[in-house]
Amino acid sequence: MNWQSYEDLVRFIYEELGRASNVKILCHGSSCKVTGKSGVAHQIDVLTEHSDGIHSYKTAIECKYWKEKVNKDSVAKLAEILEDAHIEKGVVVSKVGFTPDAQSFAKYKNISIVELREPTKDDWRGRIKDIRVKVVMKMPLVSDFQIIQPPVPSGQRVQGVVHSDKTFFCSGDNEISAQQLVNEQIKQKSTEDLQSAQCEIHFAPGTYMRVEDQNFKAPVNAVRFSINFSVHESLIEVKGDDYISMIMHCIFEGKRFMIDNNGQIRGSEI
Repeated sequence: MNWQSYEDLVRFIYEELGRASNVKILCHGSSCKVTGKSGVAHQIDVLTEHSDGIHSYKTAIECKYWKEKVNKDSVAKLAEILEDAHIEKGVVVSKVGFTPDAQSFAKYKNISIVELREPTKDDWRGRIKDIRVKVVMKMPLVSDFQIIQPPVPSGQRVQGVVHSDKTFFCSGDNEISAQQLVNEQIKQKSTEDLQSAQCEIHFAPGTYMRVEDQNFKAPVNAVRFSINFSVHESLIEVKGDDYISMIMHCIFEGKRFMIDNNGQIRGSEI
């Protein structure tokens, strides 16, 4: 980030925060100038306006992307511009904060001072910054599905059956689909440390198989199939610096906001 992108971010934040109050950005950047009673043109980093329905009020926002804390001279300079240009409100935004004299003088002149900076270690103290989640997925593949029958006439021999929800095994008033049967085995075997499993399920005497929408029934003794598990691992990382890229602290108002890399602004108690 440089001073220009810092100004753009300040403009964006005040535009978003002021949207519900009908705050408008009149201008920003090097071309944003106001002429005072003195006849002198003053450059303003961000100039906003809002109305209470009767009167309109302007706010001049100065952005200080400095390595040092803002001193009282910068606050005094903005105070002179406000008086000369008849601008009702002033705000100074600093990357690293303000000297005690600057804070006292800003309060005296009713100028708001705001810190807009990257989060520090102190901001993260007692909070989870980065989250890492290891995801392990066991993907089942069912093969060699076979129906085991007692000796039956050729017309009741089962061929080419798959484990589907249209194939049912019936015993008395109870029935279960082939797909349900397989899913139950997958659920049971997936909790075990297995890469493959051989399953053979025996039915009570008199159990028969039917196929939905077909006039077909055949006695069955058991089913047999194989389950092979392929394991896929992935690491999901949620970095705190993505969730909070900047923190805005309105010092006199006691408000804090978090800004993420997508430009979302949220109130915070940090």
